[in-house]
Amino acid sequence: MNLLISFLIVFYALGDHSTEAEEDSSHILADEKIAATSQIKTLGAIKGMVLDKSTRKPLVGVNVTVAGTRIGAATNRKGAFLISKLPSGNYMLRFNMIGYAEILHNHLEVKGNDTIDINIVEMEEQPIQLKELVISAGSYSLMDVKPSNQTLTHEDIKMLGWAEDITRAVQRVPGVSGNDLAAKFYIRGGDVDEVLVLIDGMKIYKPFHQKDFGGGLFSTIDAETIESVDFSTGGFTAEYGDRMSGVLNMTTKQPRPGEKSQSAVGISLINSRAFSMRSFNDGKSSWMISARRGYLDILNRMMGNEFKLNPTYYDILGKIEHKLSEKQALSTHVFVADDTYKLDEEELEPGITVPNIDFSDTHYGSKYGWLTLKSSFRPNLFTRSILYGGLLNQDRFWNNFDNDPKAHFNSGTINDTRDFKVFGFKQDWNFEPSSKIFIKFGYDLKRSNVDYDYSKNIQNELLSPNDTILNRSVLFNAKKNLSGNQFAFYLSTRFRVLPPLTLETGIRYDYASYTQERLWSPRVNALYSVTKKTSLRGGWGYYYQTQS
Repeated sequence: MNLLISFLIVFYALGDHSTEAEEDSSHILADEKIAATSQIKTLGAIKGMVLDKSTRKPLVGVNVTVAGTRIGAATNRKGAFLISKLPSGNYMLRFNMIGYAEILHNHLEVKGNDTIDINIVEMEEQPIQLKELVISAGSYSLMDVKPSNQTLTHEDIKMLGWAEDITRAVQRVPGVSGNDLAAKFYIRGGDVDEVLVLIDGMKIYKPFHQKDFGGGLFSTIDAETIESVDFSTGGFTAEYGDRMSGVLNMTTKQPRPGEKSQSAVGISLINSRAFSMRSFNDGKSSWMISARRGYLDILNRMMGNEFKLNPTYYDILGKIEHKLSEKQALSTHVFVADDTYKLDEEELEPGITVPNIDFSDTHYGSKYGWLTLKSSFRPNLFTRSILYGGLLNQDRFWNNFDNDPKAHFNSGTINDTRDFKVFGFKQDWNFEPSSKIFIKFGYDLKRSNVDYDYSKNIQNELLSPNDTILNRSVLFNAKKNLSGNQFAFYLSTRFRVLPPLTLETGIRYDYASYTQERLWSPRVNALYSVTKKTSLRGGWGYYYQTQS
């Protein structure tokens, strides 16, 4: 299926239709201070355009806010912004964007219902703040709204990732390999299970659909839901651990306050999807949901069931976020993925069927849920707390040559049932005591439980050296329940030695009760900026992975 025919139908709930700037700008309602004076019936507005000072190109996503309030907007794809519903008075605008120096625009007087046009605002690049700096060696930004350090954009993911698949797109990154059949990928020869996969801070296990086809045909994550992807192929910092090869860290989309809702329906050769997100409650709350259903089973039936297969899969990802205050936000996530695969009977002629030589009936299920609390105690102190739980199960049955007279005594049966449960709590703390030092530390407490129920019965006919036929039986049964605890702690310090040189040193500790492993992992990373667009990265450390 190298040729993919896709039809994408996108519906946007655009709300009001007024000026072009209004359609593309985000609006935030005034805070209580402004609301107290909003009895004036005449309301004005401020508009303008933001450009890069050196390239003169529009800057997308610049945060433009009224100083001292929650009123603001974000620039659209043309660099334009509009802040409306402003009572008469004098205002100061603040322009912020990662990688650019902040700009203050003073003495803007709004009178009546007039719209003030400040024309063009030019922003100049400056060194990225220490806490925003990506210092890890072998790190790639695959999808990002930032104007710099983009390796692959969202559109590149769709073009390069066959079936719009993130895990297929990362196979284009240096040091990563894969094949045309499966979505699994390998970093520098390591196994796919050596890669840490995260969605909004939650660890995802085996994120692939149809695992019986080369380990997974497609990713369980819909690329439409992802805002940014940070991918490390080695030398990752002490924040990430218990993995040997790399880190795939994904962040889901988040509507900006006041942004109009977005909805999309897509149909391709392999699946159908629905996606929607919007903000509400005056921009304090938002939700996002995505659902996909594959129809390889339907296509197979349309082709006369030539391969005697019945593969089905679906996935659902949803989240709700609410701002408890200006300094705290609470979100809840749900992620579900499900697969079935069946190799059944063979039809000799209409109405007459016989069992296939191979009969398979498998099911894989993944369910995750997590609560995230983000707190900003001070401008230089931030923490993220996550309470999480997950359930993974698989139920596989395979039968070979059963009831086949031509097979004589050759037959085999395998039953494999596994249930894996995990729940825990993790916290990450960010502290920036000065512009030259950034400290990050955190811990993760985890409890895991697994039930194994496995059996196989293999019957073979063997020809001995004296030409006699021997019957061999291989019987094996295993039924086990295992539980264990894991604890992880890390401390990382990033500091700017000289303007072009930044170092990050870290230490990590991982403990697993079920194997009694106690692992210490020192890490060192360095970034040297040769020019604004050229940098050298290096990393050293010990990397461990506990027995799963």
